Amino acid sequence: MRASKDFRIMLIDDDYAAHTYHKIMIEEAGIVNENIHEHYSVEEAITNLRNIANGGNLEAWPDLILVDLNMPSKSGWDFINEYGSIEKASNRTKIFLVTNSENPADIRRVNELPDVEGFKPKFLGKEFFEQFTLGQN
Repeated sequence: MRASKDFRIMLIDDDYAAHTYHKIMIEEAGIVNENIHEHYSVEEAITNLRNIANGGNLEAWPDLILVDLNMPSKSGWDFINEYGSIEKASNRTKIFLVTNSENPADIRRVNELPDVEGFKPKFLGKEFFEQFTLGQN
């Protein structure tokens, strides 16, 4: 298991406040700020992942991706569809869709997606990130 500071986390959310909150929680969990990569759109995140994959830089590939389900241009569902087409630099990445939605259809759909670990309510606490670094998520 890598040291907490070495984990790379990608945040994909159109909400600046969500980025700020999660960065604080991530840092409180002991993950260094330089390893937190923020994207405000699906397009931006997918471009970044494709660039990493094409460059073959395994060290830059995220260990954890948190994707907001509901965004204006492309949704978290769109991200999952496009992510599936990228030749991944790592199979260790855990992806969670993060949202305020409690729609049972969304929850069922997430459970059917092979690349997605689960569905989390928006605004995850420090404990989630601490458990992640210990391999408990």
